[in-house]
Amino acid sequence: MNSIPPSARAYERLVQRLADDVGTATAVSWAHATAVTHHCVRHGLVSTTEPPTSPDAVRRILDELAGAHPGLAGFLDPQVVPLWTSPPNTASWTALAEFWGAGAAIDDGPHRVDGYRLGDAYQALSHDARRSRALCQTPPWIAELLLELSLEPATDEVGPQNVRMIDPACGTGHILLSAFRAARVYRRRGRGHGVPIDARASIERALRTVHGVDLDPYAVLLARYRLLATSASILRGRLDQLPHSWPVQVACANSLL
Repeated sequence: MNSIPPSARAYERLVQRLADDVGTATAVSWAHATAVTHHCVRHGLVSTTEPPTSPDAVRRILDELAGAHPGLAGFLDPQVVPLWTSPPNTASWTALAEFWGAGAAIDDGPHRVDGYRLGDAYQALSHDARRSRALCQTPPWIAELLLELSLEPATDEVGPQNVRMIDPACGTGHILLSAFRAARVYRRRGRGHGVPIDARASIERALRTVHGVDLDPYAVLLARYRLLATSASILRGRLDQLPHSWPVQVACANSLL
């Protein structure tokens, strides 16, 4: 059964509760990073099989994530994930555990691993990301329309091995994930099925196709995680089983100067 995502007000209350203990920025970090750890454990993306039961358990899972692929090293960077500097007290941790333990971190069904709700959750949790860095998630139908008008005809013209796309303000990666899926299962419009390609080759091709840039370093890290989590789930394996040579081309920068 699918879980119902929390309301915007529920996210706000959680951050307010934690902010009294560790400050607003660290509260957002603890809230969202804990969601990520629930997500990767529940989908079998790490060796740990039990959801985190303490702040130290969250940190251990983040440490495993950071070592699983070079694109995820930012989970150990206190400038990106400031929870490393301030642990929550017992009451704050209880609030976190209750909030995510109800299943809110799971996507729309147990077989969807692309972290769509994780992307939405970061926008809901971080007022600063919304106000200062204009984080605003792209609705799925808009993402699909944009790719239908751009990526699909470009792929038809130059071929799936040569096409490249970039989202210059990618946020947590909603458009990137849609582009990843389109690039991996490309079929020329108006034609039958294309040349068969195995799963590993299709994933690597899609990762080389997709590029993103964003001002927010944590949003960038989350977009990388979502691309790699989706890749690992397709192969029915863990994140640390993905080749380190596979590119995750999402950078933190201001591409709109």
